[in-house]
Amino acid sequence: MIMYIYKITNLLNGKVYVGKHTCKSIENIYYGSGVAIKAAIKKHGKENFKKDVLCICKSEDELNKMEIKWIEKLGSFGDGYNMTKGGEGKLGRKPTRAEVEKARESRVKFYKNNPKARKNLSNLAKRRIGDKNPFYGKSLTREHIEKMTKARVKAISGDKNPSATKVRCKESGVVYGTAKEAAFSVGLKYSTTILKAAKGERKSAGGFTWEFL
Repeated sequence: MIMYIYKITNLLNGKVYVGKHTCKSIENIYYGSGVAIKAAIKKHGKENFKKDVLCICKSEDELNKMEIKWIEKLGSFGDGYNMTKGGEGKLGRKPTRAEVEKARESRVKFYKNNPKARKNLSNLAKRRIGDKNPFYGKSLTREHIEKMTKARVKAISGDKNPSATKVRCKESGVVYGTAKEAAFSVGLKYSTTILKAAKGERKSAGGFTWEFL
């Protein structure tokens, strides 16, 4: 197996993403799994991104260290598409609770001291909420709109439904109208984990910590 560090460059704005990958051969198909880079590729089109291999590594430890090094060197955490400083986890296993907590604390510190990074995360959230809607860009009849409106009001209105409560990402300071919007912004399919994190039933959701407003 080949372990390598790669760079994805947005040819339109120059922003980059650094990632690590393990495979049998170095191919150009894999363009990363990060929330921000996936959203950017969907918005601008894969043809406007270029992939370059930065280095080949001999071990997992070297792979993680080189990922951290290149993310820092290229400034892709905050100014680019990387959501962390890299080096998280090990190949083939889930990260330990201590590793997850260490990564979370690193993100908290970074977003607290970097207003530009908070703004980038906020802009990413706004993009995902729009184009993730199954009816985005489609025309609906008045009757259909009225039915959807009534159903939505019934489903989310009132204090009894926690999903209708505003939540805030502690790392970025971004406020979301509902837990569902927050879930979409960090690549989660359901809002349940966001709600549990905001209630204190779990430490984080989608790699971030949350609170109710």
